Amino acid sequence: METDWVIAGGGLAGTTLAWELLGLGQEVKIVDPLERETSSRVAAGLVTPVTGKGLNVSWRFAELQPVAVAFYRELEVRLGAKFYYEMPIVRVFGSEKERVKWEKKREWPEIAEWVEDGDAAFPETVDAPFGGFVMKGGGYLDVEAFLAASHGRWREEGVLDVGKVDLESLPESRCGTVLCLGAAAAGVAPFDWVPFRAAKGEILDLESAHDASQVMNQVGTWLLPVGQGKFRTGATYSWEPLDAIPTCEGREDVERRVRGFLKADYEVTGHRAGVRPVIAASKALMGRHPSRPEVVFFNGLGSKGVLVAPFFARMLARHLVLAEGIEDEVNLAKILAQSGS
Repeated sequence: METDWVIAGGGLAGTTLAWELLGLGQEVKIVDPLERETSSRVAAGLVTPVTGKGLNVSWRFAELQPVAVAFYRELEVRLGAKFYYEMPIVRVFGSEKERVKWEKKREWPEIAEWVEDGDAAFPETVDAPFGGFVMKGGGYLDVEAFLAASHGRWREEGVLDVGKVDLESLPESRCGTVLCLGAAAAGVAPFDWVPFRAAKGEILDLESAHDASQVMNQVGTWLLPVGQGKFRTGATYSWEPLDAIPTCEGREDVERRVRGFLKADYEVTGHRAGVRPVIAASKALMGRHPSRPEVVFFNGLGSKGVLVAPFFARMLARHLVLAEGIEDEVNLAKILAQSGS
């Protein structure tokens, strides 16, 4: 049976877009193999206000965060499931230089809005000789739970087709096909000219006596409590090989990073890997193919996908259905024109 839109790929991008199209009264069919080791399912799902070595507010955080939280909260009610958790995030300084940099920036208005007053207090299980600070407005999405709840509903309603994504034999659609294939889209026609630089990431599942209800964050690593003494930590960035196979080197790298501040003993109970789609300036990219407008691209959500996906899925859905514009910064057509291709 023909539908309005076919979405190839049911990860974070495809799932958020499907909800937005359905909200606009469109008929949607998603095709996805429901593989466990994808970048969406392996992702930590963190929403972190202040990030990186530069201690800067995440790109457009004040605009994107309320949209994301409202989106996930609404779906929790509709699906009768819990998957978004608001949680303080503690930045652990790794050096005196980093602490001094923070003292110069902490009162900046755009930063102060997302930071608790005073310095962070650390439990005995955390080694923080240089101190740190607590962020407001942070949290994390249990991406696996979000996808499972969405896909479970759609399987009941006939929205989801489970199977290998074959671009030559997708279901028929009245309006078009949206490719949300993540890193699997690299080099694949008709968008084989989009510049990918995908990165492999590995994370670990831990059990530990570390007692905390806050995310611990340091440059290059994070420690996420998921309840009952269980944690996730990561993540690595490597450029080859681009596969979902965990490695000894990856495990050693993650453990070295988390031992930089975690003093408590722990046991590794799981080890997973996935490949992140990184495109252009590490921002989402979307739009119709320049010569095949019935084929649409939505990709490149990257490590901040949980934060950016709802806002830009809504933008793309409204573009496709209501002919509203796409911002130049994420517009596939604008980037293509700038490249001179």
